[in-house]
Amino acid sequence: MYKYNASTNTWTQISDFGGTARKEAAGFSMGGQGYVGTGDDGIYRNDFWQYQATTDTWIQKADFPGTPRKGAVGWGIFPSAFIATGEDNTFTYKKDVWEYNYFSDNWVQRADFPGEGRSNAVVFVLQDLAFVGSGYNGQFFDDVYAYRRIVGVNEIDQQLSFSVYPNPIQTTFNVKTVINNASFKIISMEGRAINIEGVKTPEGYKFSRPNLPAGQYFLQINELNSSLTHQEKITLL
Repeated sequence: MYKYNASTNTWTQISDFGGTARKEAAGFSMGGQGYVGTGDDGIYRNDFWQYQATTDTWIQKADFPGTPRKGAVGWGIFPSAFIATGEDNTFTYKKDVWEYNYFSDNWVQRADFPGEGRSNAVVFVLQDLAFVGSGYNGQFFDDVYAYRRIVGVNEIDQQLSFSVYPNPIQTTFNVKTVINNASFKIISMEGRAINIEGVKTPEGYKFSRPNLPAGQYFLQINELNSSLTHQEKITLL
């Protein structure tokens, strides 16, 4: 694997991909990390890997739950990543769509791609929409479809698990929760995280505004007794 430096117009070799050598994998970036999954190494695969550029390391994540396949497409809109379409190990051209959650490291199946099943499609993201099209399933396609991600059931449950006020945040803020043994992180839209520590209150925790630029972030609460995580979008003023 190589990285490109645009300022010097040079390539540098970095750590090898953590899985087996393969072709026709799905690769994309999300939240400052790279992701590679599925593909063909002589056997169709469904493993899924995250590359952390800051440490030059690969970490295996939860396996893609669809059938093993090659020629799928993948894209990321933090904190969600998606893998869709492809040709699977039964030689079927697929149209299923799966969403991966950055925080919980799990997958949820979403609405099928509305066109015909296919492999080797192309995808690009514009604002909050993903556009998927072209590809091949014995014939070549020139259609394009737009996909808008939704808030899943798991995300709704997570948001109801605690509340943040005031939000937007100027100086201090409170987290109302019944969770007593927890740790907290603030995560940027690019996926960069910092740990924060609060003061316990009768209703939860109180925090000072972290020294971060104004903008939108995710506040993540980790239940230390159960290893569960919950998150809510916050705005720093």
